Amino acid sequence: MKKVMYLSGVFPNPLIKSKINENDILINTANRLKSEVFCVFTLPYSNFFISKFSSKYFEYYIAAKTGSFCVQGFNIITFPILNPPVKVFFKKVFFMASLFFNSVNIKRVITEKSIDIVHAQSVVVDCFISRRLFEKCGVPYVVTIRGMPDFYSKLVYDNLASAQVVIALSTITQEKVKRLYNIDSVVIPHGVDDIFFQPQKKKEKNNENVIKLVTVCRLLALKNIDKVIYAIAKSKKEIYFDIYGDGDELPKLKALVAGLKLELFINFKGRVDNGELPKLLNEYDCFVMPSFPESLGRVYFEAMAVGLPVVGVRGTGVDGAITDGREGFLLDSATADELEVRFDHVDFCRTKLASMGNNAKALAEDYRWENIIQKLEDVYNQACKK
Repeated sequence: MKKVMYLSGVFPNPLIKSKINENDILINTANRLKSEVFCVFTLPYSNFFISKFSSKYFEYYIAAKTGSFCVQGFNIITFPILNPPVKVFFKKVFFMASLFFNSVNIKRVITEKSIDIVHAQSVVVDCFISRRLFEKCGVPYVVTIRGMPDFYSKLVYDNLASAQVVIALSTITQEKVKRLYNIDSVVIPHGVDDIFFQPQKKKEKNNENVIKLVTVCRLLALKNIDKVIYAIAKSKKEIYFDIYGDGDELPKLKALVAGLKLELFINFKGRVDNGELPKLLNEYDCFVMPSFPESLGRVYFEAMAVGLPVVGVRGTGVDGAITDGREGFLLDSATADELEVRFDHVDFCRTKLASMGNNAKALAEDYRWENIIQKLEDVYNQACKK
């Protein structure tokens, strides 16, 4: 059994407001692995003086001072990083200083826990630290690309080139890292829980032209939910849209719905536990989230596992996974006009959507956790052999 250290800023952290509802995908993954996982949380450095100027940096200061926190049974230690908004070239100077000041704690974890491999979860901060640990301690590392600059960076290249294995969440990311850096990667997306594959009894739906859409997401500007609302307002069809989630865009979206007088057609349902999603999604005809950019979007695949076709945007993680017109629809751009064209097309009806939903459900089988976990275990074994 391998001992793996997860190095990431993507953990839910009860001490940081913006991280309280952070995606728990890494914890979810760690709980399923045969390998034993130890977690290190990277966060921006803050001291007593800096904390006085910003509530956000006060939270960082408290989180770092606390030293560790617990999430779902995992004791996660904190690792503050000097990461000022400067050019990427200069960042490594600050990263090296951060590693120097935290080297005792990091090396203690590696030594005491007998870490076999480090799994970095970002191409800049986490990957640089992993690379230095590899150079100093000989511990191999792999990296999952969760977003990457659209321009060539020598720092990113050095980080990726030294990794034993580079993991891309989607084929779009795989193509991007090959194009920018000529580095090969293996595609391993996130998994889908078995509860999404359990048979759900569909309700009878009589009116072919009445469509029920749904989205589940953090309501951020990049999700482009406002474009869906505008498209519904312009559509000639009778479309209902339920929105699950909360976030900074919620007040704006509610105001938009009220301004367009769409309260009878669009409802805000608030946050929902992941365990309730399979039953809820079963009530709808199509999942819509024209998010851009989006490295993967696990919820697309959860919706497909239930049997819903999905609407996404080309150039995102769902592109390359689904085929336009077979498991869902791919938009060339996240605009209200393009969404309206899709909604008003003759094929956008319950019969056609149900057929596409069957295709989506079949495709989602590849994303079962058992398949994803085996791929990760194989990568860890491969990396340690190198």
